[in-house]
Amino acid sequence: MEIVPLKLRDYSQEEIPFFHDFAEKYSAEMPEVNCVFCYSETSQSSDPFAINGRSLSFNQLIWNRIGLTTEELEAMLAHEIGHAVDKLPRTDDNQPERENNADDFAISHFFGDSLCSALKKCILSGIYSDQEVEGMKMRISRIHFNNLNQRCDLLRGIHSEPKNKWLIAVNDHWDEILNTPLNAERIRILENLASQIIGIGHTTIEETLTWFDA
Repeated sequence: MEIVPLKLRDYSQEEIPFFHDFAEKYSAEMPEVNCVFCYSETSQSSDPFAINGRSLSFNQLIWNRIGLTTEELEAMLAHEIGHAVDKLPRTDDNQPERENNADDFAISHFFGDSLCSALKKCILSGIYSDQEVEGMKMRISRIHFNNLNQRCDLLRGIHSEPKNKWLIAVNDHWDEILNTPLNAERIRILENLASQIIGIGHTTIEETLTWFDA
């Protein structure tokens, strides 16, 4: 695969500073990007961004309506770059896997938390169909899991901090918690894990519970 830096063209830095700032911050960290994006404010969909080949369109009205922060916009743009570099053919049958691949690209560049936050805001916006919302909920759960896996890979062998132990323990019991439908039972599992780690209390358990309840 050809490796070239992310480049921008056909946009005014004054009109769209976000893209310029993104390129300044991340192009050196994303050598996988092998395309030149042409940006245009022509997206007719309800998505903040849309990718078509090498062209990325955006809808700033949707940005504002959903209330996305800069970090969340960056995460969604990283997701779209993931689509651009994905070698999987763009077909209806491949679309779920392509979404996962694009999410994984964003996660690999440490955008997982912001991507989840952006998707949750999309759900709350009320502008997406029930089917789209269900798809977003599934993506959020998967992103949380893969994001946690990434953190645990970094933390393996660093067990002195309670939060590190907690992340690894939750990661090891992820499937059990996810497949438990009742929150009361999920809390019981988490409380049992917390009882084995000094320094983990109810606040951490409540925060962790939200990872499974998109």
